[in-house]
Amino acid sequence: MRKNLLLFLFLAFILFNTHIASQNFHNALNSSDINPTPPILLKSSRYTSTAIPGFTPQIQKNPSLLGRIAFIAQNDAGETRRYLYVMNADGSSLILLKTALIAAQTDVSLPQLSPSGQDMLFVQYPTHIEFSSLGNHATQNVLLPSGAVFASWSSDGAYLFVTTFPDGSIHQVSLERSSESSSSYVTIVKGTEDKLALYPSVSPDGKYMTFVVTGSNSVTLNIIKLEGREFPIQIDSTDITTVTNDVDPGYCAWLSDGSRFIYMGSKGIISVSPEDISSKKSIKTNGDLEFDTRGGLAISPDNKYLLFAGYNKPTSTTNLYLLDLLSSNTALMISNASQPSWVGGK
Repeated sequence: MRKNLLLFLFLAFILFNTHIASQNFHNALNSSDINPTPPILLKSSRYTSTAIPGFTPQIQKNPSLLGRIAFIAQNDAGETRRYLYVMNADGSSLILLKTALIAAQTDVSLPQLSPSGQDMLFVQYPTHIEFSSLGNHATQNVLLPSGAVFASWSSDGAYLFVTTFPDGSIHQVSLERSSESSSSYVTIVKGTEDKLALYPSVSPDGKYMTFVVTGSNSVTLNIIKLEGREFPIQIDSTDITTVTNDVDPGYCAWLSDGSRFIYMGSKGIISVSPEDISSKKSIKTNGDLEFDTRGGLAISPDNKYLLFAGYNKPTSTTNLYLLDLLSSNTALMISNASQPSWVGGK
């Protein structure tokens, strides 16, 4: 029963946007479970335009924005599909990468662009990872640890930080030393039956890692210092510091120099120094916006802007808003969108 509850929490975090949900998710939980599997071969496929055309979000173009952005879009008007898009941050070169038919249980979520912007990881329903090449470079197949269900990138693109289920652990996988026949990885955080470690986000300087710990009665955002540690670290270790329990589910974004990370909770957008967790600063926005804490956030490569999910009452449509971190000016950037990933490459 406890494992099924944790499974529910884990999948709910991955597959649910605050205002958009799939009834098939509940059906899947009743009909199946996720069991330990052999090592998983992550195949990198070159992007081809096979997505079904449909809803296209409205985008406010801004020529001053740098890098590349990926996001999930969905039309609220009885929409049965979700769409994975990638574009230049200035709003040009919009590409429809993937179409997901929710009724057929093919939902997509959590896109993660590589630092170069040439590759993308994302989660395909119910919980397996897709690896898509957006550039002309050679593709790479990688063997991941057993039960891999989510992955994020290191800032240099040399490693993946992988969550596995049902053990709820986080592993660092070397792309340089892994192939389709062997996998080189180190377990960073070791989960238990009672607690799962999710959503790893490593600082650009590699010194810290934030992640979510979910148990049957709690969800917390946590941080550990990676330097000088022996691994694995047990999930109950005193080396792990709790940042807040005001997370749902706890996406984090780091400034490019690693000096601070940003998360979104029910009380707003918060900036924190990894050196001093008590140094929480509220980031102001203008306008009367509600924050969609499950819709995600991302920081521009030059640290000038924050892209976050929110909505205006009385509507319940989630959009992506662009926040100027210097002036606090906030403006709609992408309609009917969430779960942004923003990197410097193109």
